[in-house]
Amino acid sequence: MLNKVQLIGKAHKIKELEKGLSLSVITVHSFVKDGETKKFNEYHTVYLWYNNPDGERSKEIKEGDLVYVEGRVTYTKRNTMLYAN
Repeated sequence: MLNKVQLIGKAHKIKELEKGLSLSVITVHSFVKDGETKKFNEYHTVYLWYNNPDGERSKEIKEGDLVYVEGRVTYTKRNTMLYAN
């Protein structure tokens, strides 16, 4: 089985954690309906841990930066979270 996610979006609401970062990654979904292009933002909660190979580089992320995140999806009772590898 495969549990892999790749996101490219804008960093938003960055919060420093004890061993990493929590941030939202905003992606834009667009489609055409009745000849008109509709767009809406989707917000993905992502946790980046400093003990990963690129973990120290995550300290350089600023709000509004374009980010590429690759990882796995984990579900909780409250919401959906993405843990980056």
